[in-house]
Amino acid sequence: MENFDKQNEDLNTSENENDEIEAIKPSVKIFGKIFTIIAYILVFVLGYQVATVSYTGQFGNVPGTTISQMNTIEDLVKKYYYKDYNKNNLYDYATSFMVYGLEDPYSYHLDETDLKEYEETIEGAYVGVGLSLAPSEDGQIMVVSPFDSSPAQKAGILKNDIIVKVNGNEYSYKESEEAIRLMKGKKGETVELEIKREGVENFTVTLTKDEIIYTSISSEKIEDDTVYVRISRFDINTYEDFTKELSKYNIDENINLILDVRDNPGGTVNTAVSIADLFLDEGVIITEKYKNQKDVIEKSDEAYIKVKYPIIMLTNSSSASASEILAGSLKDREKAILIGEKTYGKGLINQRFEIDSKNSIVLSVAEYLTPNGTKIHGVGIEPHKEVISEHTGSILTLEKEDDIQLNAALEYIKEHN
Repeated sequence: MENFDKQNEDLNTSENENDEIEAIKPSVKIFGKIFTIIAYILVFVLGYQVATVSYTGQFGNVPGTTISQMNTIEDLVKKYYYKDYNKNNLYDYATSFMVYGLEDPYSYHLDETDLKEYEETIEGAYVGVGLSLAPSEDGQIMVVSPFDSSPAQKAGILKNDIIVKVNGNEYSYKESEEAIRLMKGKKGETVELEIKREGVENFTVTLTKDEIIYTSISSEKIEDDTVYVRISRFDINTYEDFTKELSKYNIDENINLILDVRDNPGGTVNTAVSIADLFLDEGVIITEKYKNQKDVIEKSDEAYIKVKYPIIMLTNSSSASASEILAGSLKDREKAILIGEKTYGKGLINQRFEIDSKNSIVLSVAEYLTPNGTKIHGVGIEPHKEVISEHTGSILTLEKEDDIQLNAALEYIKEHN
């Protein structure tokens, strides 16, 4: 009986253990399902994160809806557009119009051709025939002057000549962009110009393009005590050209100086600041205000040029950007009297950023203020003495006797000597 009871005890124990095992099984099944669900969630989340990282790597901050819209447009163009097209052009315009979406005329996209022209403007050098051009009274392309030692000058092209045709095609000044493009190019290329000159029959000249160093400074001594200097733009050579030009004259405290920045569209900020520094004692030239960095204050040290102060500056509605840095700093620091018209009002600093080997963008990165903290952008700089010119063409086409703003400057000097 004892053994029997023992066996029954063992059996009961075994049965109780089985009951416990059976009681645990439902919990294991539930846990397994929960585990599976969690695993799926983890896989989904991980996959989403990986996909997001991959997406961000490809498209950055561009919303998925925008990419989807672009793909839809491309599919529709591919399916329904009536003729063949260059797919790459679609992508190029898509990227360039991202910048134009800023609605800032001074922020823009540069392709290879645009970049070359941009660099030419900054560097003051290009390959071409060496002509300064302006519209004539009847809207034709008129020669203001050929550059010294240029192919145009060597061929005998003169001031006031009219360029009627380029490579056999007729152009007006409204179409001068294309005409100028044909006159530029690679060294050694030729271009044919048909010239109209008063008193002679039209004639044709063939010019061989060469490297042209653009001179942004011209000057002359108008009176025994007055030197006139025109700055046509501010490129990387302008400062050196400016100091060289002044060295032609015996400049001292008895010499009146007229600086002409009319029709000067601007250029490099550093050049304008450097030229302003020549005339200013210690103090502020401009303050540059950035979004994500501290203000940059450009300062002058002791004035270098000894002339009769205040100097005279000629300005008009086409004096912009770097021209306004020079005019605003000299006006605020009481080193110049401005005569002419209110300036254009472009008080932004622009910077070029390379996107890839063929594309760049230019962005407005800062606004600058005059030494007194005066805003220029969208406002302009008022002259001390307003003289409105009725002349609609380039001031370079004006004869001195017809230049009422220059004559007003000369009259001011006589009155205050």
